[in-house]
Amino acid sequence: MVEEDYQSYKWYFILLFNVFITFILIYCAKNQFLPFTNHFIPDATFYEDHVMYSLDRGVANGFTSLNKLLYSVGPQSFLFYNTILLLLSVRLCTSFKVFNSKAVTWARAVIVCNPYFLISVLGPSKECNLTFLSLFSIFFFLKRDVAFKFIAIIAAIGLIAIRPQFGLCLLCAYAIYLLLPLIKSPTLLCIFILIGYFALNSIPAVNKLVIESQGGEDLPYFKSSSIYELAVALQLMSMNPILQIPAFIAKMCLVMFTPIARPNPITSSSIPLLDWGYTIMANILFPLNFGFLLLFLYPKLTKRPEISEEAQLLLIYAFLGVLSVIISPAIQFRYLFPYAPILAACFTLHRVKIRNRIFITSLFFAITVFFITAIWLPKSWAHADVIPVFLSWL
Repeated sequence: MVEEDYQSYKWYFILLFNVFITFILIYCAKNQFLPFTNHFIPDATFYEDHVMYSLDRGVANGFTSLNKLLYSVGPQSFLFYNTILLLLSVRLCTSFKVFNSKAVTWARAVIVCNPYFLISVLGPSKECNLTFLSLFSIFFFLKRDVAFKFIAIIAAIGLIAIRPQFGLCLLCAYAIYLLLPLIKSPTLLCIFILIGYFALNSIPAVNKLVIESQGGEDLPYFKSSSIYELAVALQLMSMNPILQIPAFIAKMCLVMFTPIARPNPITSSSIPLLDWGYTIMANILFPLNFGFLLLFLYPKLTKRPEISEEAQLLLIYAFLGVLSVIISPAIQFRYLFPYAPILAACFTLHRVKIRNRIFITSLFFAITVFFITAIWLPKSWAHADVIPVFLSWL
């Protein structure tokens, strides 16, 4: 029991240490004491504008109202608020013991070692809120008492006010949970869900609804991306009943694997904190995503009594979440981050021998891609001209 408590508490201290180091690095970057740049989340400035200019974001106005409250307290309140959310998320990872004891450790490690989370604690952060609320909801849903499940559903509905598709995926997983006693293989169910998506997406009205949910055919919220033209081309392919399948495969690779091939800042005169953070997360998620896909090749690992119905629920939720990110016309790698703890937990379903092979393969790709990008995709970074309000107090 003492050893178990130590293993739990050490993650809180590691997280606080990482937040402190990140805080110092951002402070040095903002004041140009050291050659650090790229030190805040660009999307956080959009969330800040939603507050400052009272922009209407529809169902996402709930997130804007939360940020408005935090700004009224003071911009430094984001540091404390988001850090508390991450600390609670580490605690809530105990839910993953439905897989095995290792799953709890792996899930916690993915949270405390996520540079994106660490940088985002100083400003408005959807990812910190999504991670906490989803784990909070799962924690209570896995309890037997019906009252706790009701709390879980309320939390899942709250997620819709931050990122609608995220909350809907969780609610859909809860609905599917009722059918699990009749389902022998959750991976087979996931495959049927994918086939069902292809069938529905072939219907023009459904396809149009998916596109409009992302702002329209020209992807207005994605125009600044370096792969904007490719995203538009893949969206056009997705509108075709046949071409939607290769488009899906291409988008799956773009979301789950190719982020390791980022412009390499190794030759830059400054050190871009966020860009290095993305690179680290891309290399962390590469083997986790690889292992998650391999679960569909080893269906015996996900059947009862190998794993419980509760574990199967989380696997299905992870599938729905990853699927929602892939089918989104706006290709966003960071949308996977709130699902990372569950992907890490699912990874422990593989035998140690398989996990080691996945790590060796992933390491080979990571090293190869790093050197290729250093030669062919070098990039330099400059200091930000405008400092957002949430960093004004540093």
